[in-house]
Amino acid sequence: MYPGSIPSCASSTLLSLRMPHTLRLLFIGRKLMQIHPDHRHEAAPHLVMLSVLGLIALIFALAPAPGVALHANTYTWQHTALEAISISIAAVIFAVGWSAPRDHVPRIATLVASAFLGTALLDFSHTMTFQGMPGSFSNGNPENTVAFWLAARSLGALALLVVALSPWSNKPFSHRYLTLALILAGVALVHAIVIYRPEWLPTLFSQEHGLTPFKRNYEYGLIGLYLTAGILLLRHLRQARTFSAMSFIAAALTFALSELFFTLYASYSDIYHLTGHIYKVIAYLFLFRAIFLETIKAPYQKLQRSQVQLQHTLDNLSTMVTEKEHQDALIRKLSLAIEQSPNPVLITDRAGNIEYVNQAFTDSSGYESSEIIGRNPRFMQSGQTPRSTYESMWNKLQRGEAWQGEVVNRTKQGAHYHERVLIYPIKNAFGEITSYLSHKEDISEQKAAAERIRQLSQFDELTGLANQASLRAMLRHAIDLASHHNDALALMSINLDNFRLINESLGHNVGDLVLKSTADRLNRLLSHKDTLARVSGDHFVIIFPGLDQGAATLKALEILQTMQTPLDFQGHSAITTVSIGIALFPDDGKTADVMLACSEAAMYHTKNEGRNSYRFFTPGLQKSSSRMLELGVALKHAIPQQQLRLVYQPQIDLGSGRVIGAEALVRWRHPELGEIGPAEFIPIAEQYGLIVELGEWIMQTALKQAAEWQKNGFDDLVIAINLSASQFNQPQLAETILEIVHEIDARPQQLELELTEAVAMRNPVAAGKIMDSLSNVGFRLSIDDFGTGYSSLSYLKRFNIHKLKIDRSFINDLNQNINDQAIVTAIIQMAHSLGMSTLAEGVETPEQLAVLRAKGCDAVQGYLFSKPLSPTDFEAFARANLDACQETEHG
Repeated sequence: MYPGSIPSCASSTLLSLRMPHTLRLLFIGRKLMQIHPDHRHEAAPHLVMLSVLGLIALIFALAPAPGVALHANTYTWQHTALEAISISIAAVIFAVGWSAPRDHVPRIATLVASAFLGTALLDFSHTMTFQGMPGSFSNGNPENTVAFWLAARSLGALALLVVALSPWSNKPFSHRYLTLALILAGVALVHAIVIYRPEWLPTLFSQEHGLTPFKRNYEYGLIGLYLTAGILLLRHLRQARTFSAMSFIAAALTFALSELFFTLYASYSDIYHLTGHIYKVIAYLFLFRAIFLETIKAPYQKLQRSQVQLQHTLDNLSTMVTEKEHQDALIRKLSLAIEQSPNPVLITDRAGNIEYVNQAFTDSSGYESSEIIGRNPRFMQSGQTPRSTYESMWNKLQRGEAWQGEVVNRTKQGAHYHERVLIYPIKNAFGEITSYLSHKEDISEQKAAAERIRQLSQFDELTGLANQASLRAMLRHAIDLASHHNDALALMSINLDNFRLINESLGHNVGDLVLKSTADRLNRLLSHKDTLARVSGDHFVIIFPGLDQGAATLKALEILQTMQTPLDFQGHSAITTVSIGIALFPDDGKTADVMLACSEAAMYHTKNEGRNSYRFFTPGLQKSSSRMLELGVALKHAIPQQQLRLVYQPQIDLGSGRVIGAEALVRWRHPELGEIGPAEFIPIAEQYGLIVELGEWIMQTALKQAAEWQKNGFDDLVIAINLSASQFNQPQLAETILEIVHEIDARPQQLELELTEAVAMRNPVAAGKIMDSLSNVGFRLSIDDFGTGYSSLSYLKRFNIHKLKIDRSFINDLNQNINDQAIVTAIIQMAHSLGMSTLAEGVETPEQLAVLRAKGCDAVQGYLFSKPLSPTDFEAFARANLDACQETEHG
């Protein structure tokens, strides 16, 4: 290559292209890819060589320029010698690759051989036009020297890039003569242009400035091509070895390093220029190794091994017969031992397909051997084993190492069971992995026992409540859910007032009874979503998912009122008041520790201010809770001032498509406070003892509306009304409602009374008697929000229930969630088997409707059909529905 000079700043610009990045790419590629075992024996020495070359290049790149140049005449013969070596190696590459048997080596060998014949010719012309050489056809023109150099390097880079992108198959290369001819024609064209039409080429060298920017940028482009080829070649390391991929990768990266030196030199005879040519010779040697190894050495070694093995077989034929009989007997013994092993044993081939299982395996899995031979064990995966476990397992096995761990598999019957597994590779005489053997041990009972121990360690021994350790775990989980769903969450710290006096005056036995009674009282105030824990002594904590500030205020008042009821036990009577501290997520804290600290601080603040009360963590929240008091006072005037109204959501029969009824829903518009949602004022009505009055108003208003619709031709419409717990527990409930019905001149059959599952199951025996009394006088009964509580089927079948309403929480993801579909199917089938009908709430999409129809649901309501409507709008909706159904029936 002919001399030139580059600016000193170019050295710093090129730092991003130096060897550390090349090595890092290679090491990252090796780490990220699964290198096939066939390549590992030659990967290590190549990586060592590349590391050494890269380190040398790094030293040259970072060290100051030596500023020492060789004498021109001395460097000329050194340059010529290095180029002669390169040309000779390239010629040998062509000779070996071209003459190799076409059906024993990949076609890429022929491609490389043809390309580097052209490279050898271009290198020869580059050498002959170098300064100081006889100017046979260019008179030592540096432009020609650089042009031949770049042409030779471009041909080599493109050849390696094509090799990286081509499939490596042993299919004969049918167009090799055409390829060779095209390459030689291209070489001839380059010579013609360089010698006879040099004006067609860009300026590569000037006597004043040396090498031009175009030439340097072209060198950078060559570096990029070589690096790209090297990176693309990495993918061949994933596959079984068909050629020496590591040698090609090493050649590509070494060529890139060689070009790097030709961007650093300041004089054609300096050390950078000379080192670049040495690196080029090394790259040629890597290529020669790849071609020679695969076309000559490997076949010869294979033949030599075959001859040795054949001779060994002939020499020991008589001995082998005896040894075979002995081995057969040993194999039979080992086979019986494995077959009769009490632990499951499984053998797979190298790809993981099952080749053998013993009897213990079939007993534990439920599969017969004929059902699983040839299949991959992944079909038994339960989905409960982390993906990282399997990745770790295969990483070890493919390195030839044993793996031991635990997995959760699934039997043929669908049951999950835990296994402790030991898997190790089986290798042949040449050290090649041929199969994998797996020993298994069913540890399901051990896991169950450990889980029982863990459960015991998570609960308080005296009260049976969650202890402090489990509370923190559950609080972290509740916070994660609230954060994910952007929901509210309240945390209450509750401490008994003056509990020490009870212990000191009445004894610790009575104190324990007080703690148990407190736990029972608090539990009765909670829903299934809430969590109560005893963290220490007389300190309780409750997690309330979904409770905002207002709801938390009402719940705290309810707790205070309940706790003021005297306790009577063992001849003693005691009143145990409590102090409550409340923290809200996320305003007061976003972690379990912070939330607990905030609620405890608020609780101690309550004690300091006189006990038997509650406080929020921040004064601002404490002040805003006054809205609850304001709403409680306003609600007392809402009925007489006609601020309440009812809206009706249609209920559709899936069989006929007709409107069969409506659910009555109450709404409140205050003249000053505006629209107030039922989720906010219904709890206030319960807390302030207004729920019974509100319920009677709803019942009277709905029955009047039903009577009016009956006069307008809608005889069969049924209006569903929710009964609160307070209403349901009223004495003489059936007589009270029947009196309202007669007063309005309506029929009991026009009213459907809805009970929540929690209300019905709070006292099942008493609830059953009330339901019987209501049903006996003609009212229809339904269980609302079914599936969200904890129903006892033994009581459910005794209840005089006409309908089960499926809660909307099971409908939201019905068309996507298999678990929701299973629950809905179970509810529908159970209801039908007990003689009940079913209605699904919250149906909003045609897909949900299609699933419900397929499952046999009887009726639905939701926004898919209509939102809650005013009485006038509902009547118009029902009439349009009736007309459409009659038209369909007669059409």
